[in-house]
Amino acid sequence: MLSAENLASIESEGRRLALAVRQDPGRPVPQYPDWTLADLASHTASIHGRTVLVCRERPMERISAPRLPEGMDPIDWYEETLEELLLELRRADPATTVWSFGPDRSIGFWERRMVVETGVHRWDGEQAVARNEHSPTWSRRRGSTSSPARGCLISATWRRWKWRLSILTEHGCMDGEMRW
Repeated sequence: MLSAENLASIESEGRRLALAVRQDPGRPVPQYPDWTLADLASHTASIHGRTVLVCRERPMERISAPRLPEGMDPIDWYEETLEELLLELRRADPATTVWSFGPDRSIGFWERRMVVETGVHRWDGEQAVARNEHSPTWSRRRGSTSSPARGCLISATWRRWKWRLSILTEHGCMDGEMRW
């Protein structure tokens, strides 16, 4: 069984992101200058969608993330994939071996990854609608790194089973440790 705490975090952070996006889908996202909140929702749905496929299909090779279905509202797609993600993670055995882009090739890796991805993008969304909360719940949990985003500085340091992560943008700083 996967961590109830991590699943609760994904659900809470995911719902908060949906609320932020629904406030003003066309609003620009400061951390991603070419994106609107609707684009952020679509991006996060794509990440969640790939994790759903990993849990269902258990691939051993890299798979592509799904894209927004033609004619579908990005916010509706995001909310749909969030529900699917939560369902599939609850069904999954975290020890199941699957493809990943890290040394931990398990569904447990994807659970921890979704805590980080969902928390970071919730923060992005709330920053866009001026809700300035600096500490997403993932900052105290295990996770994985993310690619640098335009418009911000990401510093990640690995030391003895612990990541020290700082994300500095023109709108503030998130700082935390993630332990394995």
